[in-house]
Amino acid sequence: MKIRAVGENANILFFVGKKYEGKTYLAKHMLKKVKQYLMWDENREHDDMGTVTTRLQDVILLWNMKKRKVVYQPPTEKKTQQGFNEFCLIALMLSNAVIYCEEVRLYAQSNKIPINFARLMDSGRFRGLGIWCTSRRMLRLAAEIPYNADHIFAFKQKRVKDLEALKDYIDEDVVDQIPNLPKYHFVHYIDETGTAYIHKPI
Repeated sequence: MKIRAVGENANILFFVGKKYEGKTYLAKHMLKKVKQYLMWDENREHDDMGTVTTRLQDVILLWNMKKRKVVYQPPTEKKTQQGFNEFCLIALMLSNAVIYCEEVRLYAQSNKIPINFARLMDSGRFRGLGIWCTSRRMLRLAAEIPYNADHIFAFKQKRVKDLEALKDYIDEDVVDQIPNLPKYHFVHYIDETGTAYIHKPI
């Protein structure tokens, strides 16, 4: 699969599906090929992916020290829309990197989207920023994420409202197969061509 991770017209990627079905594994597999990234590590699962910090103010310091694989693990008091908005403001200061936002549905919701995240989605590409987001569900997720995604990777899920939401972007016949996908298989939707196909595990 061809992904423009960073640089001019960097892609927006969206990974969605139930836990333990492979979306985070796929995202990390792809991210390991990228030289520069900043991660919002919601559940403190990605110590192996780079330099870890729990202090948002250290991100730019680390970046200036040429540490360009940074894993931000927000403290509990920062797991708020305001805390996520502050993270996105720091991300907007970077260039030619992937900004990886885990479990984004907790912060970018249909009735409220943090302003700096909206700016990342709208204009991050002008700084060479690729935006990669994961979410367990589609329900109440900010529509800007799947709408702007260049690639959607949809893993197994069964809730009717989540599947109906996916049908706004992916052909109904393909979405109807998602509840019965074998473990770690996924649907890959490519916005540029409007096509979707079932992909075997990576």
